[in-house]
Amino acid sequence: MNMYKGQAILSRNMCDWQTHDCDYLVWQNQLAPENCLPVMSFDNAKVIDGKFTAGGAGYTVKMPFSILSFMDSQSDLSMMVDGFMATVSGTLIMDGNHPSALEQAILGVAIRKDQLMESVDNIPADAELPVSKDMIKNLLDMFISVDMDSDGDGEYDAASLGVQHSAIAGKIAGLAPN
Repeated sequence: MNMYKGQAILSRNMCDWQTHDCDYLVWQNQLAPENCLPVMSFDNAKVIDGKFTAGGAGYTVKMPFSILSFMDSQSDLSMMVDGFMATVSGTLIMDGNHPSALEQAILGVAIRKDQLMESVDNIPADAELPVSKDMIKNLLDMFISVDMDSDGDGEYDAASLGVQHSAIAGKIAGLAPN
């Protein structure tokens, strides 16, 4: 199972993307630059009694993390971080023999705190930040508590994150421009 974020080609009044199978352009950050494979992919997806599950230990997805929106800034600066132990679960809705939607879904991951800090260090020097990188790192340190062991060494090094969502089937028509 592959998951992509993107944008509908037609406006919502021409194809209601919340209820219909529309054509989409996939955002380029949804494909790994080194091999063009999806950054959110699971090869162990299964459905039992309408309950969909995929992922677990050993599964990693790339997650966008927006530092500036976290600080209520007018601009945005997003970076990709690894979400370890990635799992997806939800209720699969079928249209005949074809899956059409995933409802009441949760994407769960472990985000390593050291990776977040390193991402802040890698913010370009010319980025217009409302506060210093050190202040951003202090805020992250204060608000993000580690509660998971992402590498199996017996020490907590990552924060758990769960995102509720719903998804519907769509048709990929190409890549969105940068």
